[in-house]
Amino acid sequence: MLQKRINTTTAFQFFQIARYASLTLGSIFITKSGVSQKDIGIYETVLLMAGSLSFFWINGFLTTFLRSYAKAENKSSVLANSIFLITVTIIICFFLFYIFKKQFINFFCTNEEYFPLFIVFFLFNSIGFATEYILLAKEKVKGLILLGIFHLIFQSVFIALPAFTSADIDQVIMGLIAFSTLKFVVFVFVFFDSKPGALDFADIKQQFKTAAPLIISFFLGGVSIYVDGMIVNYYYDKSTFALFQYGAKEFPLSLLLANALSVAMVQKITTNAQSGLSELRSGSLRLMHFLFPISILLIASSKYLYPLIFNEQFSESFIYFNIYL
Repeated sequence: MLQKRINTTTAFQFFQIARYASLTLGSIFITKSGVSQKDIGIYETVLLMAGSLSFFWINGFLTTFLRSYAKAENKSSVLANSIFLITVTIIICFFLFYIFKKQFINFFCTNEEYFPLFIVFFLFNSIGFATEYILLAKEKVKGLILLGIFHLIFQSVFIALPAFTSADIDQVIMGLIAFSTLKFVVFVFVFFDSKPGALDFADIKQQFKTAAPLIISFFLGGVSIYVDGMIVNYYYDKSTFALFQYGAKEFPLSLLLANALSVAMVQKITTNAQSGLSELRSGSLRLMHFLFPISILLIASSKYLYPLIFNEQFSESFIYFNIYL
């Protein structure tokens, strides 16, 4: 019944909103819990490191997976090949991080004590992204919605509990790692429930060749969001970085809904270009009519909303938010 009322695109958009909402709620809980602004800057640095060092190749490989899965006759083999590619890349990154450990620590201006926490979070978080893409590829509407609810409840709780009980940023990061580990368990279940086939190294090579230009495209298209944070993180203290990061975000609904629409359309356009492009146009028009008026209202009200949603320490963050909006 749910499958008939909500299509795959809508379900994926719901998941993306729920995932972002859980992170936003976590950020709000941290500010309300008594964690210092400097420690919030440390937490944001860990998120910046994990995001900036993985977003481009994760998106490249997973977008290629959706395209390959839609066209393939042997879908189970495509699934196994894609996860193999992602896993190998994660392992390579793991060794690179340790080889260039000192350079990474200096570049992101973080303490060595947080490096092992970052590594563990990076490993579990990176592979976890494949979960929603497998569900999307298999058109599991109910699964995407349940995964979104799972994010909204558990990620928020795993950040809020250590924040309010200890106000210790190490414990908060450990809570984030605990959630990533739990999602990894969900990924393992979803992956093996999909009955992956045998590895096909010819297909792995083809997927890599297809993903390479996409990885470059995602890097060039998305790196500016991270570069701003890197510059502020490098030249200013952690308190200032936290103030900047809490404001320097594109309107989340706009970013998430547009990205979710484009990702969900990959399969449909691959399968049927004419109907897929038509659905993309109508979906984009609906988003414009919905998002533009909200953006105008937010520009007018963000000055008053920021100190209410977060706290007075972050009242100036609205300036950066309006610039990005």
